[in-house]
Amino acid sequence: MGAREATERAALDEARRALCQRGHGCGECASCRRAEAGAHPDWLAVEPPSTGSLGVEDVYRALRWLGLHPVAAARRVLLFRQADRLSGVAQNALLKALEEPPGDALLLLATALPDRLLPTIRSRCTERHPGRGRETESREGSSPGEDGVGGGDLAAACFEALFSPRPAGIWELARDWATLGREELEARLGAVEEALAASFRPPSGRDGDGGQASWPARLRVVPARPRLEAARSLARAAEALRANVGGELVLDVLLLELRRLWLARGPERIGGGAPE
Repeated sequence: MGAREATERAALDEARRALCQRGHGCGECASCRRAEAGAHPDWLAVEPPSTGSLGVEDVYRALRWLGLHPVAAARRVLLFRQADRLSGVAQNALLKALEEPPGDALLLLATALPDRLLPTIRSRCTERHPGRGRETESREGSSPGEDGVGGGDLAAACFEALFSPRPAGIWELARDWATLGREELEARLGAVEEALAASFRPPSGRDGDGGQASWPARLRVVPARPRLEAARSLARAAEALRANVGGELVLDVLLLELRRLWLARGPERIGGGAPE
C-alpha cells in the first residue's frame, strides 16, 4: 500500500470511529459499514479534480454541508482527500472551520504530502501518521533533524543562498535545482516549507548545537506575517509545478519573493545566532 492509500485508509478509520454507534470504530455496526462503503449520510469525502487544485468554492460548498445538523449520527465528518491539492486561497478558507468546527463536527485533511499545507493549517491540526500509535511532527519517510524537521540539508541549502550577502547565490541555486526531476524538486521545496512550518511551533529544546541555531529557530526572528506570505509563495510554486510550469521560472519567482520577504528583517539577524 502506497503512502497516499495508507493515509486515506487512516482517515477512513478516523471517520468510522467518529461515526460509530459504539464509539470506537467497531467495524460491525450499521454506521461503520455505511462509512466503509462511503454511504453514510453524515460523512462527506471531497475529491480533487483529475488535474489542478481544489478551489475555494469547493471548500465553501463542503463547509455549508458540514454546518447542517447530523442525520444519523451525533456529528458530521468531512474529509478532504489529497488535501495538498487545495489551493492556497482554499486552505485559507478552511482556517476558521479548523479553529471552530460547527457543532461537534470533525474535519479531516488527508495527505501524504503535509509539507504542501500552509503552516497556519498545520498549526490548527492534530497530525497523525499511518502505522504510528502517537501524534508526531516528523515527516513520513525522512529523518527528523533539529526541531523535528526532516530534509534539513535541503532546506539549509536554500536558506543559505537566500540569506547570503551575495545575491547571485539564489540564481545559482535556481539553475541547480531547475535541472532536477519534478518529484525531487517538489521534495526540496517541501523541505523548505517544513522548516518554515516548524518556525511557527514552540521551540523544542533542539534549537541550537554548538552555538549555531537551527533554521526554524533563526526564522523565528522574522515577524509572522512575512512568514505566512512566504508559505503562500511556496504553495503557489507547488501549484505551478503541478500545472507543468517550467521549474526554472517557478524557482526564479519563488526565490525572489522569499528573499524580498525575509530580508526585510535584516540578513545579519536571520543568518546567524539564536533568536532574541
